[in-house]
Parts: sequence; structure tokens; C-alpha cells
Amino acid sequence: MNIKMLNVVLLMSALGMQACEQTCCSSSCSGNPFFVLVGTGYSWSMCSKICVDEIFWDKAAEGYNSKLNSVPVFEAGLGYYFRPWIGASVTAAYRGIYHYKKCQTVEQAVVIPAGAAETRYFDLANTSVLFNLILNGTNCLAWHFCNDMSLAPVVVGGVGIAQNKVFNFHTVTDQQVPNLESFYVKSIMSEFVNKFTFAAHADIGVAWTMCERAQLNLGYRFYYGGEFKTNKYLVDIPGGLLQTQITRPITIPGWCSSLKANELFADLSFMF
Repeated sequence: MNIKMLNVVLLMSALGMQACEQTCCSSSCSGNPFFVLVGTGYSWSMCSKICVDEIFWDKAAEGYNSKLNSVPVFEAGLGYYFRPWIGASVTAAYRGIYHYKKCQTVEQAVVIPAGAAETRYFDLANTSVLFNLILNGTNCLAWHFCNDMSLAPVVVGGVGIAQNKVFNFHTVTDQQVPNLESFYVKSIMSEFVNKFTFAAHADIGVAWTMCERAQLNLGYRFYYGGEFKTNKYLVDIPGGLLQTQITRPITIPGWCSSLKANELFADLSFMF
């Protein structure tokens, strides 16, 4: 994935250079405060504190907290520079599907014997729309080289709304349940859950101005993707335990947590 990320950055650099070659890069190109942005990146989730009600969910020695996996990031936006050093933008971003997996050793449960091993899974999809403030050092803190090119620090902060979709929630145990033939417990949370929630990010990086119409920003981002939760309906799949006891979903307190991630980003802006 690191090689893929590098290839994408090189491609974005080439596109920016081509845009510079196809437009004038002299003072006659100044006065273009609007810009469009396309970007990509890589997101490493931080450990999510999973909140569960242990009256209804098995108590496990390992607990429920776990990191999600790493995913790519894709974004696009539109912005405006009020001054050469300050601007604002609106961006929409999609992050690939995060996967949760937690292996547990049961300490106390109603049906599963103590010491049994079970694994829990769910998937999380995150999309967001953020309003951003941009502080760009191109005007006074830049290092100029190769005619119109320069490097300068850039800081971006934004807040907005995110949609978190939790789906494919299920639990599997490797233990047979005593006195119930050879069934393994295989339960799922019914359907998916969408939650709209507050989201925010803070970026710090370097702005590479290729010419007055193209700029590539590279750096680090802390991303808060907001809260997410499962629904409250537990059902069974064929071959599981609950079908021997009930014929419809049961209501049980769901899980809740929040998404936090460290990210690397590459954003290419075109002025117009």
C-alpha cells in the first residue's frame, strides 16, 4: 500500500506539472482565488473504545476495544483564497471500509461455556463533508526555487458532518454448545445502521506550489470521524443456536464507539 500511495503522489505531481505547462506561469496568471481540489491518502485507525452492556454481552478477558484496519482515503472539494495566505474550502471524503475483528476468551456467559473462544466482526464505512479553514505560508514563509516553484508550510482545520454505516456485524464461536447437538453459536445484528454525526480534522504539511495555478499539499492529518453504533436487534443465521429457541429477532443493547485515525494525505489543487 505504501508503494501505491507513492505512485499516486507521483501521478498527481505529474498532472500538476502538466497543468502548469499548459497555462502561463507568469504574473498574468495571478488573481485566481477559486480552486478545485482532488486528493487521496491512507488512514490508520486508532484504538476504538467499544462500549457494550456486559449484562447482555459476554464478559471477556480481552475486552472489546480494538483498532480497525487501515484504508485508503479519497476526497474532492472546492475552495476560495481570501488572501494569498488564508482561504476556505468545502470537501467531501470517502474512506474505504474499516474492518473490526476481536478474538475473545469468554469469562462469563449465559450459554457459551467459560473458556470458550469467540470472534466478533463488523464493518464500518465513513463518508464526510467538512468546512475547512486554510493557512498557507506560500506568501511569506516560502522557499522559492526553479522559477515559479516554492515550498511552504500549510495548516488546515475543518469541521462538518459524517455518515457512519455499520454492517456485517456477526459473532462466531469455536465451541460446540453442550446438550444442543453440534450447533455453533453464530449470531448477527440485523441489517445495517446509519448514523450522522459531528466530524473534524486537523492537517499539517507542506505546500508545493508548482506554478500559480497548481499546488500539491502533502502531510499528516488527525481525523475524528464521529460516533457510530450497531442496532438493537440480534438474529441468528442457519446452523446457529438462537433458531432452536426463538423465531424472531430479540432486542439487545447495541455497541457504540467513535472513529479516530491518523492519516497521510496528498491534495492537488487547481486555481481558476
